[in-house]
Amino acid sequence: MVSTITLYGQEAEIELEKAYLDSLPEAVKADVLKEIKTKKEEDSQQTYRRPSTSLNKYETVKEWERFLRESKIEPSERFGSQVFRSMQSSFMPINEPNFDSSYIIDYGDKLEIQLSGQKNKKYTLNVERDGSINLPDIEKIVIAGLSTKQAFELINSKVENLYLGTKALTTLKEIRDIQILVTGEAAFPGIYTLSGNTNVLHALNVAGGIKENGSYREIIVKRNGKALYSLDLYDVLISGDISFIQNLRSGDTVLVNSAKKIVRVSGAGVNRQAKYELKDRETLADLIQFANGYSYNSSTEEMIFETINKNKFESKVLGKLDLESIFPESGSSLYVPANLFREVELTGRVKRPGKYTIYDGETLSSLIKRSGGYKDNAYPFGGVLLRQSVKEIDKEMHDRVYKELIRSMLSNQKTQQSQQSFQGIGALLMEIKDNKPSGRMQTEFDLLKLRDDDSLDITLENKDKIHIPHMNRVVYVYGEVQNPGPVIYEPGEDFEYYLEKSGGFAYFADKKYSIAIAPDGSAKKINIGLLSRDDVMFYPGSFIYVPKKIAHYDAVSLVSVVSPIFSSFALSLASINALND
Repeated sequence: MVSTITLYGQEAEIELEKAYLDSLPEAVKADVLKEIKTKKEEDSQQTYRRPSTSLNKYETVKEWERFLRESKIEPSERFGSQVFRSMQSSFMPINEPNFDSSYIIDYGDKLEIQLSGQKNKKYTLNVERDGSINLPDIEKIVIAGLSTKQAFELINSKVENLYLGTKALTTLKEIRDIQILVTGEAAFPGIYTLSGNTNVLHALNVAGGIKENGSYREIIVKRNGKALYSLDLYDVLISGDISFIQNLRSGDTVLVNSAKKIVRVSGAGVNRQAKYELKDRETLADLIQFANGYSYNSSTEEMIFETINKNKFESKVLGKLDLESIFPESGSSLYVPANLFREVELTGRVKRPGKYTIYDGETLSSLIKRSGGYKDNAYPFGGVLLRQSVKEIDKEMHDRVYKELIRSMLSNQKTQQSQQSFQGIGALLMEIKDNKPSGRMQTEFDLLKLRDDDSLDITLENKDKIHIPHMNRVVYVYGEVQNPGPVIYEPGEDFEYYLEKSGGFAYFADKKYSIAIAPDGSAKKINIGLLSRDDVMFYPGSFIYVPKKIAHYDAVSLVSVVSPIFSSFALSLASINALND
C-alpha cells in the first residue's frame, strides 16, 4: 500500500507520495509542507466562508477603522510641539525643595531651623498667613516676599542677637501649593494646583502644551490683573536660555496668545525642517536661523519661496542674499534643496581603492578617473558592479521561481516515474533555495569605449560596489560536471575543450541549458548537438555553468519558468569569484 499525504481543495484531490516527500532535502521538505498547509487553508476559506461571517467581519473592520480615524492625533509640524508632546518628568515640578537663592518665601512654606552653639535646638515652623514665622523667645520674623537667601540671613541675624555664640541653619522642609490659571490657546486651559517651585514651562506642560494655532513667542504672565512679563519660548528652545524665567505665584495667570505668522521651511538643505512662528520684523534669514542653519550640502542659490495670492500659489527662486530683505506672510514656505551625495565602494586593481562620496549623477568613468585610473595588471573586461536594487529584484525572482516550482511539483508529481526524478527536482529546489543573488549588473568598464559612447557610461547609485580584478588566465566550469573548478585558459578553444578538461557531463547534467558567462557579465546559452554549432567565445575569466536536469512534467511551462534562473546562478558565482580574486 502506498502511503500518501492528502490535500483536499475545490479542485481535484492531491496526493503526495511519502517516498516522494522523503526524497526531498529537509529544508525543501519543510517548505513543501508549508505550501500544502497554505493551500489547504485557502481552499477551506473559499469553501466554508459564510456570507454572514464575512459581513460581520467587514462591519467590525469598518468600526475599527472609524475609531482609528477619529482617535488618531497627527504629530504637529510646529517647532516646539515636541517639547509638550508627552508629560516629561524633567519638566514636572516636584515638592522636594531644591532651589537656588532666588526662591521667594510665602505662606504655606515650611522651614526647618537648627540652632547650634550656646543653644542647641531644632524647630519646624510654618510660614503663617501674615507672612511670618514664630521662633520661640524671638518676636515674629516676617519673611514672606523675601528670597530664601534673604530670609535665612534675617533668621540667623535674629538668633545671633538673642543667643550669643549661636547660629541658625535654616532649610526649606516643604514648599507650598499654588493655584494658577492657564488660559488662551493652551491645549487644556483651566485652573491648576501646582507646587511652589512651578514656572511657566511647568504650567504649560501640565496644561498639555500649546494648540496648533497658539503662539510660542507671546506668552503673557499676569499677576494681580496686570502683565508681569512676556515669554518668547524660542529663547528657551533655540537659545537654551532659561535664566529669565521666574517661578509663578498663587493667583498668577498664564495667557497663551494666538500665533500671528507661521512659515514653513523644508528641504534637505536645512538642519531642522518645521513650521516656525515669525514676528513682524523677522525675515526669511531669521527663519533659516530658527531652522538651525543650512545643512552642509545645501544649495542656497536655488531656493524656492512660495506664497499664496488670491487662493493661488506663487513661486519664485531666491538666492541666499535675497532672504534678508523678505518679510514672509503667514502660510508661505521656503524650500531649501541640497546636493545629493552618495557613497560607493571601489576595490581591486585601481590606484586608489576605497569608499568614495559621489555627487548626484556621477558616472562610472568619472569615479575611475578620480581613483587614479587602472593599474597595469587590471582587467576591466572582468569588472563587477553590484547594485542593491538589482539584488532585491533578483531575490524576488528567485523566491517566485522557488514557490512556483513547489506548486508545480505538487500538481504534477504523479507523472514522475522514478526515484531519480524525485531527487532531481529536490536537488534543484535546494540549489535555488541556497543561491544568494549578487545583484551584478552587466557594465562596460573600458574607459576608451565610455569616452566614445557616453550612453554606455552608467550612472552610479548609492551603495554601489565596484570591483576591478586582475587578469586570471583560467575558465571556471561549475555545475553538473565530473570535476568542477578552474581550467587553464587556452586561446581559441571551445566549450567541448573545457568540458573535456572538467571530466565531461555528470549524470544529472542538462546538456540543453548550459550557460556561458563572459567576464563582463553577459550570458549566452551554449548550443550542443549535431545540427547546432557552438559559437561561444571564451576569454580569461569566463564562466561555464551546467545546470541539473529537471524532471519532465505534464506542465511544459515548467522549463521556461526555471531556465532563466540558471544564468543568474552562474552570474552570482562569477561575481563572487571576481571579488575574491
